[in-house]
Amino acid sequence: MAGIVACRGEIRCDRGRLVACQSSGGRINVVFGASDSVAPSQVKRLVELVRETDSLRRFPRRYIGSRPITISLIARERQGIEAAAYGEERTIVLPLEAALAWRTEDLRSLLRHELTHIALAGGRTSFQLPKWFQEGFAEWTAGGLTCQGAARIRVNMLLRPEFLKDTSMFKEPAFAASRVGYDVFSTFFEFLEERSTGVNLSLLDSLDAYGLENGIRRATRADLPTLQREWRIYAMRRYSDLREQQACQSRPIPSTR
Repeated sequence: MAGIVACRGEIRCDRGRLVACQSSGGRINVVFGASDSVAPSQVKRLVELVRETDSLRRFPRRYIGSRPITISLIARERQGIEAAAYGEERTIVLPLEAALAWRTEDLRSLLRHELTHIALAGGRTSFQLPKWFQEGFAEWTAGGLTCQGAARIRVNMLLRPEFLKDTSMFKEPAFAASRVGYDVFSTFFEFLEERSTGVNLSLLDSLDAYGLENGIRRATRADLPTLQREWRIYAMRRYSDLREQQACQSRPIPSTR
């Protein structure tokens, strides 16, 4: 791997088998193949979007930490991947061509989602958070449910009347990792925040000290089964209203990831 050039107030790159670009302060590294065509302005765009975590809505800097974050751009022809985060390595992997072509709003949302995974991995050492928590919380932090996400939930409710009544979804990692799973579990954290403003960030602190179920109880003053029952009532009422979907679709919305 190429050496990294430290600099102030600019982005600079060294070339070798990989290109490594480092932002000022050394907190964000962007790496990609030496034969890949990536302009400095494109690297700068990625770095600036990651830097927004300093003032990221709903996610204070203290949860992200100060160690360097690496964004690895991988050409699809070499490895068919979607975006992924490796928390302990503090690395986000993106498909090169897609990442450079995404609209800024879409890329910002995706990076927020993946940065949340890094933050969750950094704070939890004694236990592994379940998939539904990781993906739902990351999606809520990334901006929450889009119109498309709400539509996916409503379609599933129409096709499967028992859709949101099935508590086994919380125990199915494959469902939590699906696109509609992201949508569904982001509404759980949407519900928690509407139930008590600021509770989701308080929950992060409680998880570190008390683990998942006790941490949830400490932060919300309710156990997880009770919250799941309340959430189902909330979600079924909110997402069965087609008028709200129509109002949502009348507003400009970014494309889905």
